[in-house]
Amino acid sequence: MTFRLRFRPDVVVSPGGDAFAVRVRRQARALEVAVVCPRYHLRYRSSAPFAEADALIVPSRFAASYYRRTLDLECKVLPTLIDLDRLRAATRDPRYVTFVNPSYEKGVYVFARIADELGRRRPDIPLLVVEGRETERTLVNCGLDLRAHGNVFLMSHTPDPRHFWGVTRVCVLPSLGWEDQPLVAIEAMVNGVPVIGSDRGGIPEALGDGGIVLGLPSRLTPATRELPAAAEVEPWIRAIIGLWDDPAWYAEQCRRAAVECQRWAPEVPEPQYVQFFEGLRPSSARGGKPEDTSSQGQIPVGAEDRRVGADFHPALE
Repeated sequence: MTFRLRFRPDVVVSPGGDAFAVRVRRQARALEVAVVCPRYHLRYRSSAPFAEADALIVPSRFAASYYRRTLDLECKVLPTLIDLDRLRAATRDPRYVTFVNPSYEKGVYVFARIADELGRRRPDIPLLVVEGRETERTLVNCGLDLRAHGNVFLMSHTPDPRHFWGVTRVCVLPSLGWEDQPLVAIEAMVNGVPVIGSDRGGIPEALGDGGIVLGLPSRLTPATRELPAAAEVEPWIRAIIGLWDDPAWYAEQCRRAAVECQRWAPEVPEPQYVQFFEGLRPSSARGGKPEDTSSQGQIPVGAEDRRVGADFHPALE
């Protein structure tokens, strides 16, 4: 391989499970170059593409446990490297409850019910929907006329998340799918925004002590096209209203979010990456399987469950 002759790498970082990635990994192993495979989603269904890897990286303990349980793979937990300054809004005018990417996986049906209930009871609380892979159309598909109460606003997709974090007071993350490490939650906390998130996947681990975790009915999945009942989102309604009306509780949740996001400050994960790569050797040189490092260098997390008791407006500029 020409990269071996030109650059003489000690390590090849090779994401993906396609045929080209597998071929790269095989050639690297043949040259006794250590191979690392980062995996930042939970969609792999076979361990075969990673047979040539010396180490597998995932961003959360949840993801490591998932792949150990489903594919019998051991993974190294290393938090995602994030440029916090690129996410932190320079100015803040927090005035919306924000929902990012109205997709089925992210819980658009759950959000629609929350928005409708808040519109009936608290139309003074404005809700902002930020388009992503999905748009206004998925909101319309939920079958509720969310224009009726005048409390829902829309922002077109933007490559710069600071545009909406600068105006966000509370973030809701009613995801129905399993996420390994939801970036939206981290971005919100970087801006000191309290997050109300579901208990699916790695969301509780990502939030730590910086958010409120609430359950959703198990019958609701990314594949279902069904609105939850009003009673099923009542804890979400109470949490939103509580954060809106109680300045002391809101200030405390903002403080916790700002503290929790420091887990991703560069000085925390960078030494873990240095230690990991400095100790990495190709398994052929060790004469055996890659060592299990899944429990090393994990970032601390807080309690996994913090439950709270019992035509759109024009896009923002």
